[in-house]
Amino acid sequence: MLALIRTEVTALLLDLTADDSGNWIHYDGRPLTVAEKDIVSSATPAECQAAADALSRAIGEQEEDAAALERVRALAAPYFEQLPADSTMGDAMALMTTEERGEVDALAVGLTPDGVVIVPRPA
Repeated sequence: MLALIRTEVTALLLDLTADDSGNWIHYDGRPLTVAEKDIVSSATPAECQAAADALSRAIGEQEEDAAALERVRALAAPYFEQLPADSTMGDAMALMTTEERGEVDALAVGLTPDGVVIVPRPA
């Protein structure tokens, strides 16, 4: 049997955190309204599970993005070591092999809709 999932409940559950006193608040710091507290208290187990599943997916995507950024940094680091301090990623890519440039391009497209990734220089 399929459970009814109210998207507004799931969205609200995903926007909850606790303040220093343990009160539920929005991530931006706003307190919950009375209506929002009622919505949270009416959440079904299926809605809680849907929120947990969405959070797990988001965490997985963030981990994948972090790994991709780290790979871009690892590819670029040896070239940045050869370049002046004010060099850009374009300067580093000009020194890369065709395969490395292709990998960076593929990673960038996967990370952002426009393929632009800002990667801090290695320290």
